[in-house]
This record gives sequence, C-alpha cells and structure tokens, in this order.
Amino acid sequence: MIGRAAALTLLGCGLLAPACRPGPTTSSALDRPRFQAEKVDPKVYDSMNEFSFKLARAANLAGGNSCLSPVSLDQTLVVLLNGAEGKAFETLADLLDVENPDIDAINQGRMALIDELRYLPGNPVTLSTGIFSVQPLRIHPPFAGEMRTKFGAELRKLGGANTDSARQVRDWVANESLGRITEYDPELSKDLLFIVLNVATLTAEWEGPFDAPQAAQFMSPSGTKEVPTIKDHRAVGYYRDDTFSAVRIPYKDKTLSMVFALPKKGNVSGLVNSLSATKWRSLLKSFRTDSLDLQFPVFSVEATQDLVPALKALGGESLFRPGNDFRRVSREVYPPETSISRFKQTTFIEVDERGTRAAAATQTDAVAMDAPMEPLNFIADRPFFYAVVEEKTGTILFFGVVTDPSVRSGRSEAQPR
Repeated sequence: MIGRAAALTLLGCGLLAPACRPGPTTSSALDRPRFQAEKVDPKVYDSMNEFSFKLARAANLAGGNSCLSPVSLDQTLVVLLNGAEGKAFETLADLLDVENPDIDAINQGRMALIDELRYLPGNPVTLSTGIFSVQPLRIHPPFAGEMRTKFGAELRKLGGANTDSARQVRDWVANESLGRITEYDPELSKDLLFIVLNVATLTAEWEGPFDAPQAAQFMSPSGTKEVPTIKDHRAVGYYRDDTFSAVRIPYKDKTLSMVFALPKKGNVSGLVNSLSATKWRSLLKSFRTDSLDLQFPVFSVEATQDLVPALKALGGESLFRPGNDFRRVSREVYPPETSISRFKQTTFIEVDERGTRAAAATQTDAVAMDAPMEPLNFIADRPFFYAVVEEKTGTILFFGVVTDPSVRSGRSEAQPR
C-alpha cells in the first residue's frame, strides 16, 4: 500500500512506439528491418539506466513531487551525438555513460528498443523526434536521412525566432503528446540554429482495474493528509530487504509494469541516491509473486525542469560553451560560435485506478553566440519511489518522486486526453 509522502517516478518502458493511433506521426517514417533486442548487448540498456539514476541525483529528483523521462532525454542526446564531432561527440558519449563510443552500436541499441516498443500490443508507448532548423540553415542531407531511417525523425523548417515559429513547435508538441502538453513554450532565441525535440507518451491500463479510490492518510513532509487512495488485495511482484520494500504491478498484456519502492527508514532521497543500473537489474530479477494488501495514492504531476545544471554536473559543461562541432547536422554551423543554450523537459503523469497516462517533451537548442516477521503488505503512506519498466530490457522511460499526492505539482496547462 502506498500512502506516506514522496514517490520517485521511473516509467521505464523504452524509446519509441508506433503512430498507429491518432496523434504522433513521426514514427510512421520508420521503414527498415526490425532490430531484435535479444541481439543487443544488455550493457547498452544498463548504461541507459545508469544515466537515468545519475540524472535523478543531479536533478535532485527526490526534492518533492517530480517526474522526468530519462528515455526521452536519452533519445535527444543520441540525435545530438549523431550530429557531433570531436570534443562535442566525446562529451555527449561520456554523458550517455557508454563503454564503447561506437555510434553504430549506440544507434543499434536504441533502434532495437524503439522496435520493441513499436510492436507492443495496443501501442501503449509512443516516442517522436522532431528536428527544427531555422532558415536559412540547411540540414545536411545524409544526417537528415539517417535520423529519419533510424529514429523516424521528422524535419521541419522555421522562419525565424517569431510567434509563428513558436506556434508551429507548440502545435507539434501538442499533437505528438496526444494533447497532454498543450501550452508548450519553446522560448525561441534570436541566435537559434536548430532544435532537437523528443516527445514520449504512455497510455497503459492495469492488468486488472482497481476499485474506486478511498480516502486514506498519507504522511507528507508538511503533515499527515487524507488523499484518494487505491486499496486492494491481489497477487503482485513483491520484494523487501533491510532498507526498502517494493511491488511490481503489471499493465495489460504484461509487457510493461510499474514499480513502487518504499524506504523502511529515512526519506526517499536516500533510496534514490543508492540506485544504480546493477541494483536495478538485480531488483527486477528478485521480485516474487505474493498475495498481499496493496495501497497507493492516486496522484498526478506536471512539471517543467531546466536540465542544464544537472547535465553540467554530470560532465557536460563544455556543451554549453562555444566551440561545439555539429557540422554533421549542417555544414553551415560554425563550431567556434556554436553551443547548446537550452535543455529542458516538460512532463505530465497521472496514476489512478484505471492505469497510467504520461507525456514528456524534451528540447535542446543549438545557438550561435558569444524486519522478517512483517506481514506481507505494501502501504505507501510516506515518501515512495515508482517506476514503469519495459519487461524485456528493463529500460526506464519516466521517473520522479511524489512527496505529497494531494498537490497537483507543476504547470496547469497539460491536460490528459
């Protein structure tokens, strides 16, 4: 049962799914043989999850209600990596925590994950990539073709940093997010060269729906409150040790699941700070099915986060200074004057008795500038961590923390469809 005060959200589903329903369109551009995840070294997905946990710590994810999509950020960074050379390439590869900075191996791992999600029953996950160039900048044709083929990227031209261009970007995000992020502000600058945008969505029903929420107490940092809470007794994946307990609740078709983790002592930040890719993979292998009393609050989080400080803390500081070589993106980019000016992510997640609906938009701008006898239960009535997992690879899609489910955190404009 989940009900005390802080939750970390890790929706670990993967990179991309098809545009088979109204809304996202860019993945329909994928026209290539399917990549099999089984043929990819598991270390590729471990490195993605390792980056996720490092990001959680650097972004202080456990500081309050929060939600991030590390996979959406990963996809944005990988597109940049494909367009980078020299020091910029090395910095991006280090950020992504890859052992072997071989661009083909990196791309194949992402394509396999994309394809894994494209073929999930019911298409619960979508991920769309857009590359927006500001005229008169021309995207280099080989780069454009590779990004279309590998990631289904859509290329668009903007007339300049004006209100019409901002509207075009906002409308693209609204469509690709299934109407969940409708008032997106791209904050276009006069020195803008190009934008890489990625939008991820999740629409997943529980394997078995829960009854309507009931009022229950939740111990938030600001005091105990009564919040709408889901209560049930059912068989789910269960794990506990001396430091935390966790449950794994499957979604329909059992291709995705959500993990909730509750620290036994202290606050949720200690749990978040202890996570690594190795511990995550070990946890996923350690769940055992048990029938237990289950309780977690209904919650929703909406937020926009500036990721520049976190990426700088993780070693990416040089990306935000002039001197980055992105001439693979465009031959018209002049490295001594090129830097990344923005890395931000807008997220929305809603968890209730029906399932989970989520969306994330990640934007980066390139500019020219200057105890053993405890009963079997899981009562989340204090800060907790949660995650959604793609079952085959264990990859993380969204993550965050909930400290007070009575508060609808962040921006108010994003509405679920």
